[in-house]
Amino acid sequence: MRALALTTLALAACGFLPEDDFTGARVGDGIAPWTDLGPAPTCLGNQFLGPPTSSPGGFCYDRNQVEDPCLDDDDCESRETCVCGRCTVAYCTSASDCSGGRSCSFSENRCDTRCADATDCAPGEECFNGACRGRCDTDDECQRGEVCSSRNYCVTVDCADDSTCQSTERCHVQRVPRLVLEPFAVAQRESPRLVLYVEVGDAVQPQRAIWRAVSDDGLRFEFEPARPALEDAGAARAPSIVRTATEWLLYYESGDGAAIKVARSADGFEFAPGTVVLTGGTGPSAIHAPSAVLLPDGSVAVYFEIGDGAAIGLATGAPGGMLTTRGPVLEPREVSVPVTAPTAPFWTDVVAVRSPHAAVTEGPGGPSLRLWFSAFGRESADSEQFGMTVPLPPNFSIGYARASVDDPGSLVTWPYGPVVDRVDAFLEHKEEMSPGVVQLVDGDGARPGYLLYYVEASADDTAMGPGGPFTIGRLGVLGNGAYLR
Repeated sequence: MRALALTTLALAACGFLPEDDFTGARVGDGIAPWTDLGPAPTCLGNQFLGPPTSSPGGFCYDRNQVEDPCLDDDDCESRETCVCGRCTVAYCTSASDCSGGRSCSFSENRCDTRCADATDCAPGEECFNGACRGRCDTDDECQRGEVCSSRNYCVTVDCADDSTCQSTERCHVQRVPRLVLEPFAVAQRESPRLVLYVEVGDAVQPQRAIWRAVSDDGLRFEFEPARPALEDAGAARAPSIVRTATEWLLYYESGDGAAIKVARSADGFEFAPGTVVLTGGTGPSAIHAPSAVLLPDGSVAVYFEIGDGAAIGLATGAPGGMLTTRGPVLEPREVSVPVTAPTAPFWTDVVAVRSPHAAVTEGPGGPSLRLWFSAFGRESADSEQFGMTVPLPPNFSIGYARASVDDPGSLVTWPYGPVVDRVDAFLEHKEEMSPGVVQLVDGDGARPGYLLYYVEASADDTAMGPGGPFTIGRLGVLGNGAYLR
């Protein structure tokens, strides 16, 4: 018998600062408020990338069953989702794996439509233990990704390979483990599609490569081409793109902080070998996660992490040319926001600033230079639990600063704490790392809002950060302004 048990998880996202008083208008300024749009799955063929230390994941079903192609969930049946271009019940291991209002049933690792009774479900379905289910006599009566249980319900059986399936079944793997870091999105001038460059590797080998992915909706991406855009002998990390009138310039970290290089491309697909434009080192001399922007005067400003988050530095120069260091421009102490009242926003004990992301954005007042970054600190007062005072631990959240395009080294930090700080159950602050922000442009040239990509917390992979271990996992995405879905 294949038994069912459903577990639900409530996920809250908050702390994104107030909206305009009483107007109902959202401030589409790239600062706040942000709305959680869920995961940003990145597909390699018909499989999406999962946390690096996780196992492959999918479902057993009939060897003769074929998944229909799809563009979005509307192309699929009621319990299915469009997963990497194929209709199937979606595999999950956390609440954030599920989109479209569905929740993760952890006993079966499937994304479910929740229900109170059958009226919440599609015609012919029943509400069973709070989730919509189909009745069946054979597997043929179930949807893709499901099999018929001995209780005559369509259920899923999770698997990592064919060995855990019956002889007439095979394992349709949806998730494969990979390390995906440092997202950088580009809104194309000539196409509504978004291009996303990411650092990809695995949990065991130190080799990294930069891959290129595309998306029609900004939420789901597919690698194009299905091979790295730049490898640099396994040393390419943390991509950042600058587009000039004639070429694409890919600034990236080479090795583990040894240098910043730039690689050139005519189309953004294939890049020539990189050349060193700024030399780093090891330990406190290492330079990580460069973020380059083209300034109105035609020069390039490149922000980067110094050491293990000791500061954010700045270097400038001609596009594609050698860079001149301008020194540290943002330190942890400048990010800290002191406690002024028990309920006021604050950000204390900040000890590291990492992964800067710079952008020159357009607005009514002209171009603005903005900088998002990850910082490690405390954003909540102590908690009272069962009569005891419990300090809430520090974590990585996303902060914000701005500067004049004429003076990129003079940063002014946002004075109200982090602009992204997701909180679960009002107590547990989740990690948000490696922000990548893109300002959207519609067909009329208007700029309706922003998307922010980040590496979200996951229990599947452990790394070390200031103050102890923290977890890194899949890509998430937040929306700001008119782009909300």
